[in-house]
Amino acid sequence: MNWITQLSDDFSSSLSDHGLVCDAEGKIYCGPTLGGYFYCLNNEGDILWTIYLDEYQYDSSPAIGSDGTLYIGTHLSTLFQNHVQNLIAIRDTVTSVNEPVYGTFNYKLDQNFTNPFNSTTHIRYTIPLSGRITLKIYDLIGNEITTIIDRYMNAGSYDVIFQADGLASGIYFYQLQTENFLDTKKLILLK
Repeated sequence: MNWITQLSDDFSSSLSDHGLVCDAEGKIYCGPTLGGYFYCLNNEGDILWTIYLDEYQYDSSPAIGSDGTLYIGTHLSTLFQNHVQNLIAIRDTVTSVNEPVYGTFNYKLDQNFTNPFNSTTHIRYTIPLSGRITLKIYDLIGNEITTIIDRYMNAGSYDVIFQADGLASGIYFYQLQTENFLDTKKLILLK
């Protein structure tokens, strides 16, 4: 036996009786049947990141696409006919997802760190309500350069790494948009 990693102190939220999936880099992805956290571990058993699924249960095994995108199907069982289902797609740019904070907190888009930056920078944001969000990069005259995130996300705080491969030095803007919030901040790329 090479290693053992305890995923949770709570047995009911750590029961991973669905299959595991491993990517080309040796990262292992797994999660609980009954809701809680979904995990990414390295091949030495260290937890790299977690996503809090709350009461959502994940369906069968996660899958990895040819471009490295991880797909997780989830559902929220109810006593009614209409069940809530989601498909989560992760391009492994998430560096951490904090457990949701219960109580009052607001939308927030932080200044990227470091700024100015050379090739990669962190963009942190907080969303108090689950919903579809977009995080996009624009050039100085307002042309969309890339979409970093465009998907449904649970309430929480997130930290995303932006890689500016192929972009020239200069001033760019990043914009977080939800149904109830829009904020834009400036970032400076120096190569």
